[in-house]
Order: sequence, then C-alpha cells, then structure tokens
Amino acid sequence: MSTVEFDTLRSSGQISGTAKSVDTDYVAHGTFKATITFNGTGTVAIRKSFNIASLVDDSSGNYSVNSTNGMDGSEYLVSAVCGNYDAANPGPKTHTANPNSSTDSSVEVMDSSSAANSDVAYVGIGYIGDLA
Repeated sequence: MSTVEFDTLRSSGQISGTAKSVDTDYVAHGTFKATITFNGTGTVAIRKSFNIASLVDDSSGNYSVNSTNGMDGSEYLVSAVCGNYDAANPGPKTHTANPNSSTDSSVEVMDSSSAANSDVAYVGIGYIGDLA
C-alpha cells in the first residue's frame, strides 16, 4: 500500500492540518470519479458536474448521463438521489441507476404511489469505480 506524505496540507485555504500521511487507496478507491446534479423538471439543466460530457432527457423520469473519462468497463457503482421540493408535483419517488457502458449510465425515476415515471426537481448522481 502506498502513501502520500506531507508536513502540512493546504488547499485554497480550506484545508490545513498536521497529519503526516494519507493512504492513496482512499484517493484511488474512495472518491467519486464523476458527479452530476441537475434539474429534472421543465427544461432539464445541469446544476453542477464533474467529469460529465452530457445529459439527455430521454422521456418523463428517464435520463441518460455520459461521462467525459470512461470507467473501466461497466462494473462500477452508480449512486443516485432524487427528490421534489415542488408543491405542484409532491409525493415519494423511487429511482434506479444503472451503468450501461464505461461512459453511459441511466436513471429512471418513478412515483411511488402510481408507479408511473415522473420528472423530479432534483437529481444527483455519483460514480464510484476505476477509471479506464
């Protein structure tokens, strides 16, 4: 196991300390390799992203996300959260997130009570795995 050693860690004035090492496994395996948050209602729009090439609104409650730098095959974790803070479209939501290829994943959001696909006001997705 490798380590990165330092005397003081500083990053934009936000991080400082006196720890002496950080295990590189935490950096290599314990961080998101791509993330995206977006508005899933009306005109679908990216709020914030990292390592994301594109977002596609496939249909109501169905979204495709393509990463800029691909993962090592399709064996990676896609973790998603979704929710509404929109009074016009309340109710509990469920979702599925699937890796389709090394660069493409899909998220499907459904209304828990009707089991129909449903757009939501907020979607967040993170990818964990090995980059290609």
